[in-house]
Amino acid sequence: MKGLTLHCSMLPKDALIIILDGLQRLQVLNISHCLLIEIPPPSETRRVMKKIYDTMRRKTSGLSQFLTCMEESCVTCQRTKAGEG
Repeated sequence: MKGLTLHCSMLPKDALIIILDGLQRLQVLNISHCLLIEIPPPSETRRVMKKIYDTMRRKTSGLSQFLTCMEESCVTCQRTKAGEG
């Protein structure tokens, strides 16, 4: 697989890491307007990540294209967060 688009989805951080580690031939990844979430232990609430952290940036550095938008001011991101994406 050379390209994968998951835009406007709820995407667990661990799933993104599995995708980046497992799809060695991936060249293009589009996670624009996704809610990137961390899955906490059962006693805590989930947390929406506001940016891509350095460890994930390093993993995406081998891609020819990595498309993302996680802006608070983005209407599409707001709609995804509201469950309307």
